Amino acid sequence: MKKILILLAILSIVACGDKKPKEGTETETAPVVIEEVVKEEASEMKGAVTEKASEMKGAVTEKASEMKGAVTEKASEMKGAVTEKASEMKGAVTEKASEMKGAVTEEASEMKGAVTEKASEMKGAVTEKASEMKGAVTEKASEMKGAVTEKASEMKSAVTEEVSEMMGSTETTSMEEVPSAYIVKKGDSLYKIGQKYNIPWTKLVEENNIKNPDDIYIGQEIKIPQN
Repeated sequence: MKKILILLAILSIVACGDKKPKEGTETETAPVVIEEVVKEEASEMKGAVTEKASEMKGAVTEKASEMKGAVTEKASEMKGAVTEKASEMKGAVTEKASEMKGAVTEEASEMKGAVTEKASEMKGAVTEKASEMKGAVTEKASEMKGAVTEKASEMKSAVTEEVSEMMGSTETTSMEEVPSAYIVKKGDSLYKIGQKYNIPWTKLVEENNIKNPDDIYIGQEIKIPQN
C-alpha cells in the first residue's frame, strides 16, 4: 500500500511539471504530501502490526492454555493408566508368589515324606543287620564257648593224667636210689625231673646254674642234689 501511494505522488508531480506555480504557493508541496502519506502509512502499519501482535498474543495464549489443558489431561490419563498397570502387576506378582509358595510347600512336603520313608527303610535295614550280626556273634560265642569248654576238659584230663603219672613216678622213685645226675630225654622238663625224684625244680635250677628253666635240651646232664 505504501509503495502504491508513493508511486501516485510521483506521477502527480510529473504531470504538473510544465505548469508554472501560482503566486504564493510553495514549490515543495509534493514532498510534503509524500512525507505526510508516509507518516500516515507508517502509523497505519504500526497500528496493524500492534493489532496483529495482540491477536497473535491472544492466539498463542489460547493455544498455550489449550496445550496445557491437553497435557494435564494426558498426564492424568497416563497417571491413571500407570496406577492401573501397577495394580494389575501387583495382583499378578501376589498371585505368582502365592502359587510359588504353594508349589514350594508341596515340594517340601513330598521331600519330607521321601526322607521319612528313606529313614524308615534305613532303620529297618540297620535293625535287620544288627539282628543278623547279633545272631552271628551269639552263634560264634556259643561255638567258642563249646571249643573252650572242650579244650578245658581236654586240658583237665591231661593235667589229671600228668598228675597221676607224676604221683606214680614219685612213689616209684621213693623206693629207688636217687642218681647224682640225670640225662634229659624228649618231653622232659625241670618240673617233671623234680617230681620224678621228689625234688623241687627250683633246687635243680640252683644246682645246675640254669638261667632259663624252659631252656633245656635233649642229652643235657642235670645234676641231682642229694638229700
